[in-house]
Amino acid sequence: MLVLFTLAHGMLVLRNVHSPTAFINTDRGTIRQEKIAFVFDGAHLANLPELSSHPAFHRRLDGAANWGVLDRMARLGPPGDYAIHDALLALGGQPLVVGLQLTCAMFATLAV
Repeated sequence: MLVLFTLAHGMLVLRNVHSPTAFINTDRGTIRQEKIAFVFDGAHLANLPELSSHPAFHRRLDGAANWGVLDRMARLGPPGDYAIHDALLALGGQPLVVGLQLTCAMFATLAV
């Protein structure tokens, strides 16, 4: 099982190395990056098309231009999806995020 895991994910890591934009081509990659920009960089919603048009956040983000970091986080709900990624990106970039995700996935696979 570990060999199959390594082969499958090794190919994905190689794709990520050769195509850095593959990093955000995940199920929630683009909106996660937009949440990070919205909360921590103070990006305006007009520059975040996926987040501003998302039905779950559309009405909750009205008036966001004058909000601080905590107000923006409160409106987006649990920060685990984007705040952890932002911290990992700041500490070690994409390699740290990918490495930690693969490590967690490998241990979860082995545990099952």
